[in-house]
Amino acid sequence: MNEIEMNRLMKWVWIVVLVGLFAACGDDGEDKGLDAGYDGVDDQYHEPDGPGPWILVDLVHASKQNPIDYKMELGVFGYQGVFAYWRMFEHIQNNGYNTVFNRDQKLSDDRLEGFDVLFINLVSDDLPDFTQAERDAIIKFVDQGGGLYVIVDHTNVYNHAERVNKFLMPMGVEALYHIATDLPPYYSVAGTAWIMVRSFADHPVTEGLGMISLQTGGPTRSESSGVAFTS
Repeated sequence: MNEIEMNRLMKWVWIVVLVGLFAACGDDGEDKGLDAGYDGVDDQYHEPDGPGPWILVDLVHASKQNPIDYKMELGVFGYQGVFAYWRMFEHIQNNGYNTVFNRDQKLSDDRLEGFDVLFINLVSDDLPDFTQAERDAIIKFVDQGGGLYVIVDHTNVYNHAERVNKFLMPMGVEALYHIATDLPPYYSVAGTAWIMVRSFADHPVTEGLGMISLQTGGPTRSESSGVAFTS
């Protein structure tokens, strides 16, 4: 797939990514000794300016494992840093994508104008819920061709499923209130939590994958209007 096709894919296909947290969902506290994912990054909203594609990262509703506050350093293995997304964002920024990190502005039609993708990390129950106006703006953004990338988890931890389902379900995707486990040795690496996954959707993201293992994943349900991955 060339760059033009990938850009088109990110614009027209929205993805719900399901992740399993490690060891009782980890520590909610800050990781000590972790530097920001990007040194001196501007975490205030600004409109996209220049050629895209442009990604808006929501930090108003989601702070856990976010890509600018948590970074894994040599010899430091704090939970939030190990499972953060700074490496992914560093990679895509180095390959022509532009990212705006938003801590202070609620989502709206105007705020989403000009962006190609909205990234919503695992929402935090100690931060404000999405307002009805924000949910309407997200649905309209996707309906008009925007990409939506949402991180969810198992068992409605942090009330995430309850919150994101209010805008996911109208689009045909639901984060379920369950946890996915299976039995070793054929369907789990060790114990019931480390699940082996060998069957993948036909999609560029999963092309060439033979097997992955995840811990304590949570299922999603889709009516084929979106693409859901367990990752």
